[in-house]
Amino acid sequence: MFTAGAFTLILCACNPGKTKVLQDSVAYEPMEVSSKTSLYQEWLNDYQEKNPQWYKTEKDKRAFVKAFEKNIVSNIDFAKSVCDDNRSKIVNKEYISGNDEGDKLYAFEYKVKFYLPVPIPDGSAEGVSCISMRYGIMSLIPRNASTEYPYTGDANYAERFDKHVPDRWKLEMGTYFVGNKVDL
Repeated sequence: MFTAGAFTLILCACNPGKTKVLQDSVAYEPMEVSSKTSLYQEWLNDYQEKNPQWYKTEKDKRAFVKAFEKNIVSNIDFAKSVCDDNRSKIVNKEYISGNDEGDKLYAFEYKVKFYLPVPIPDGSAEGVSCISMRYGIMSLIPRNASTEYPYTGDANYAERFDKHVPDRWKLEMGTYFVGNKVDL
């Protein structure tokens, strides 16, 4: 029921005048393993190690996106890790709607750029050595919580909102709702 309500809110309450575009020219770093490596970073590093050519064809890119989607919708800790990852940058934030309790639905756009094991040929002598991906997170933020980031405090549910749209150099990973599932 909540999902249907969220879709209705998104379709009916979108207001482009309330979109906040954040700095897009941020310095990206490769995903590095550290003592504070997130589940998301571990998954990404592991995926690249097991599939070193994953970005070479559209079919392989779609398999990467499918694996990401499978993890985010089946493992709430992974979904929270994606929301909280310090390597991904929020480049766009949009207020969608609010409810009577004062909760606010926001859409966050993330971009992350990371280095590839082998450069992608692009006609230059060196090729493209990094790739960027984009994903969105929809978050229902409680009235007293900050709206700077998605609220994941008591999240227990994640669901995909849209379909994959391929881009040659930028991977569109989809948009996901991460929050509480409400059963009525």
